[in-house]
Amino acid sequence: MRRRFIPSLLQRGSIIWGINVGMTAAWFPQKNRGLTSGLVGAGLTLGTGFGGYYANLLWDWYGQWRDCIVRGGILWLIFIVLYLVFAKDAPRGLYPEDTAAEQVFYETPRVNVWTLPGAWLCTMALFCVCWMACGFQTTLPSYMTELGYTTDQSGAALLWNGLIGLIMTPVGGALSDTFIRRGVSPLKARAYCMAFVGFLFTAVSLFIFPFVAGISFSLVMVISLLHGLGAPVSNASIGALPLDLLGDPVLADKMFGMTCLLGLSGGIIAPLIVTAAVEAYGWTAGIFITALGAVAGVIIGIIMPKFKRDR
Repeated sequence: MRRRFIPSLLQRGSIIWGINVGMTAAWFPQKNRGLTSGLVGAGLTLGTGFGGYYANLLWDWYGQWRDCIVRGGILWLIFIVLYLVFAKDAPRGLYPEDTAAEQVFYETPRVNVWTLPGAWLCTMALFCVCWMACGFQTTLPSYMTELGYTTDQSGAALLWNGLIGLIMTPVGGALSDTFIRRGVSPLKARAYCMAFVGFLFTAVSLFIFPFVAGISFSLVMVISLLHGLGAPVSNASIGALPLDLLGDPVLADKMFGMTCLLGLSGGIIAPLIVTAAVEAYGWTAGIFITALGAVAGVIIGIIMPKFKRDR
């Protein structure tokens, strides 16, 4: 178990995503940061999907998981070298007009991000994203089997739920950018897109899922689609929020590090609690508990703009 701990931390690129979003967003003005964050998140989704295909391909070639891991690591090492060669930090003050216009700005880099309410709200938002995504993906295959669906059908629903993020992550980020270009403050644009497009879609889909899942496979796929919209749209906003909140790349990196460090734990805790709820009270209770994470995310997105801090 100890030997598997570090690879599990890197699963789905969690650490790399945390570093890359802040570094990439700093190169773009506020009106484009949502799309930028979304494209990085879409790459994460694509990598997850391709990783499964690549692992199965290696298994077909070599027939041993050890060989799959070693050769997968070689490909990863190549990407790391390329990243180190081409990736650069954005200089401070690259877009001074954004800094001057942004009302939530800290003049000293010595601010302790752990004391900022906005940082904690952003962390809780990511916790809710991981909660609603992992809670649903954990229960979906077993629930569909219980309803009489085949393994292929449950796999298709799970794949559809995940791959929709390849489209919706950049679309969600571009949507908040559109509101910013129309005069909405960056903080409100990100927070409200996260609340009303991301979390609300997921909450509604989860609350109706137990009542329609047994009717037809088509309805299951529709619910998987609606649920799958939530996490990528919310992630696109969460990735852009730290720099919009703080106006300084160094502070934003610290805040996003805090967000990832604590927020990603929702993906670990949710499967445990949801599975226990299913065993004790049934499938509907487990799905409703998953939906509570989305409801909490809606509330967080609504109140987040109230915690902005004047210069």
